Amino acid sequence: MVNDADIASFVSLDFEATSASPRFARIVSAAAVTFSSGAVTDTFYSLVDPGESISKESTQIHGIRDSDVAAAPSTATVLKQLVPLLCSRRIIVGYNIIEYDLPL
Repeated sequence: MVNDADIASFVSLDFEATSASPRFARIVSAAAVTFSSGAVTDTFYSLVDPGESISKESTQIHGIRDSDVAAAPSTATVLKQLVPLLCSRRIIVGYNIIEYDLPL
């Protein structure tokens, strides 16, 4: 059951990826912002080396190029840093999160 305290405390999540299809895409950036009572309490951002090329169509959407992620940490490394932040809140929000971000 979600209560008022849970609603006042949430994390906003966003991933950018190598293509528009979450089934085949790999993460190229991860971002999260935690909120408590309307105030930002923590932020996270990292580029991610997806281990594959980023499609031209995706670069046109998010502006991230292969050269931007060449020296970035791996997906596993970034997720190890990000998961504790996500687990610190009961509510995770984001645009198109169910159909795109979470399947990544």
